[in-house]
Amino acid sequence: MKRNPDDPPRASNRRVRPVDDAAVEAALQAAPRSEAKPSENRRVRVAAATASTGGDEAPPATLGKKSAGNRKLAKDVPPSSSRPSPPAAPPSGPGFFARLRASERLATGVSVLRSAFGVALAVGVAGGLAVVGHRYVTTSPRFALHDVHVTGAVVHDEASLLHLIGTEAGKNLFSVDLAAGRHKLEADPWISKAELARTLPGTLDIRITERKAAALVACGESFLATREGELFKVVDETDKIDLPVVTGLDAQTLTADRKGAEARVARALDAAAEYEHHPPAQRWTLEEIHVEPDDGVTLIVGKQAITLALGHAPWRKRLDEAFAIAGELDRRGKKPDVVMLDNDDRPERVVVRMH
Repeated sequence: MKRNPDDPPRASNRRVRPVDDAAVEAALQAAPRSEAKPSENRRVRVAAATASTGGDEAPPATLGKKSAGNRKLAKDVPPSSSRPSPPAAPPSGPGFFARLRASERLATGVSVLRSAFGVALAVGVAGGLAVVGHRYVTTSPRFALHDVHVTGAVVHDEASLLHLIGTEAGKNLFSVDLAAGRHKLEADPWISKAELARTLPGTLDIRITERKAAALVACGESFLATREGELFKVVDETDKIDLPVVTGLDAQTLTADRKGAEARVARALDAAAEYEHHPPAQRWTLEEIHVEPDDGVTLIVGKQAITLALGHAPWRKRLDEAFAIAGELDRRGKKPDVVMLDNDDRPERVVVRMH
């Protein structure tokens, strides 16, 4: 039968069954809450509602709306343990950042204190070990001085060098102050340079450079002089020497200008070195080197004390002439007393004085 649009709507023959709240509650109590997910909880509630109505399916209109019983059910169901908690709200307030900065400063201070304590502990341990180690090496008989190696010594021997250093055999090797020992050695007039070293367990190495005396300089006192003219030592009874003597200087000259006096000695020794290079020097030993007031040089040679007045440098040619004259006179059986070759204006002129 065709329905008239103007007729009122027909009532549905489908019955809506009311939800039994007690049945829903019982179903929820029986369901495992800790393992159910949010979607499963919804299925449980629907299942419980269906069971309470005798198994008939609830109408769509009823499922789409929330009844008073459904709202109560959703309120009573506790949240699942697996459901994520909402993020906590960040702390705020006027004093939050000040408290944060204070906390950071406190943490920094604690870290600094820990570091300082660690350093202090390490330093303390190291210091203790150093003290123990120093005590051991300076007292142990293992490091007793039992051998001395000396290099470069001519005048000095091992015993005299140890005496200068201030130690002796049998003493602890580490009791020798190497720097102080070097200064003590170099304070000796014979020693121009010194070096000390330890060779464990008990050897002391001494390396020295000694001055070599080339002449004895008589000028008030008698001094030993090097080839360079340095007056390095006053002669005493311990010096056993056989050296030519440099004369012509006095104490006043030496006191007024020591460097100048040493330079004059060096020039005189240059003339002596020229003489020593000539073969006749083997016959007539150089005995004296006299420095003239004008810095000319006169040599006294041989047992007959022959005087060779050489004047100023260069001396080689003048020495050649002097030896030629002396040789000719020797063949004639005559001995010259003085051979004068010191005329700088007329260097070819030679004057000979006989005995």
